[in-house]
Amino acid sequence: MFILLSNVLWRRKLDDWVYDVCFSPNGSHIAAVTLKGSVYILKAGSGEILFKDRPSFKPLKSIIWHGNYVTTGDEEGIIYIYMWFENSGKLEN
Repeated sequence: MFILLSNVLWRRKLDDWVYDVCFSPNGSHIAAVTLKGSVYILKAGSGEILFKDRPSFKPLKSIIWHGNYVTTGDEEGIIYIYMWFENSGKLEN
């Protein structure tokens, strides 16, 4: 018998399967990548989507947030690097 006890703070549907997620260094944001090749930045407290980009039509399967840099890669071996600007809440490549 399986009993589900949930304390989920929020849920957010993205454009496809989520392959990987990580927190920003200060824990205020979450980065996620999907099977459709999309990168998302969300507010950790609410799940509000602040940024979405689709740099690849291949799945993005991992993401890491180090300092101001958010890095991911696709199945073709291409690496995508973004810079996060905390003051403006923008991610740019």
